[in-house]
Amino acid sequence: MPPDMEWWLVAIISFVCGFFSLFWLWKEITFVKRIDPQTKAPKFYGMAIAGIIGGYLLVILGTVLGAAMESGLVMIFSMLGMAVVLGGYVCLILGAFKMRESIHNYYTTVEPMGINLMDTTGAVLTFFFSIFFFQYHFAAIAKQKKAMGHPAA
Repeated sequence: MPPDMEWWLVAIISFVCGFFSLFWLWKEITFVKRIDPQTKAPKFYGMAIAGIIGGYLLVILGTVLGAAMESGLVMIFSMLGMAVVLGGYVCLILGAFKMRESIHNYYTTVEPMGINLMDTTGAVLTFFFSIFFFQYHFAAIAKQKKAMGHPAA
């Protein structure tokens, strides 16, 4: 059974407490990993977290060393850090699209639920609002399963 909290409630709580969105993303990734053990989404999300944190640490290191040494060469750390951060955000987007692919494949072949995530609208919503877009579909699937009398409901 997918996580069945309404997407708008996830959005409101995430707006009030930003760390909730990370928790909910982890919950969605865990569920997708259960339905598709071969998915690459967790690896991409792990690389995204490492890239973003590591990149910002490089920027801070470059800033501190630049202030201490008064040299322009130290700015390379800051530029490299921003490149690593950018790579982290690219991995974040790739992870969302891998997750979308896994959800679509499972709910169109293994457990047909009549959802289509692979259209153009799905791609745009995955790019900008992946957590809430996936949760919208998870809540609809959970509601449908409860109506059918699924044993996990």
